[in-house]
This record gives sequence, C-alpha cells and structure tokens, in this order.
Amino acid sequence: MARPSILVDTSIIIEHLRKQNRRKSILYDMVGDYVLYIATIVEFELYAGAVDRQKQ
Repeated sequence: MARPSILVDTSIIIEHLRKQNRRKSILYDMVGDYVLYIATIVEFELYAGAVDRQKQ
C-alpha cells in the first residue's frame, strides 16, 4: 500500500532543527509513515533564515 503524502511547513522543519533530541520531533515521527514534500517558498524561507542568522 502506498504511503500518504504530506506537505511539510517551515514551522515543522524549524521545530525539528531546534530540538536537542531530534528523535522527539514531529518531523522525525513522520518520516517512515509519509512521503514528505516541501513547497518552494518553504525552501526559500529556510535558506533566507540561515543566511540572516549568519550575518548577525
């Protein structure tokens, strides 16, 4: 049976990256059960946030 698909939002990825124990994140729990996708805008937001943080 095919796994359901989910479009992952920026907040889910950021929550995962900020966790000290990433195995307790929502994203970690979804990996085996769903096919995960991100929108182009989410990719842009993540790159923009990473660049902005480095400039500070």
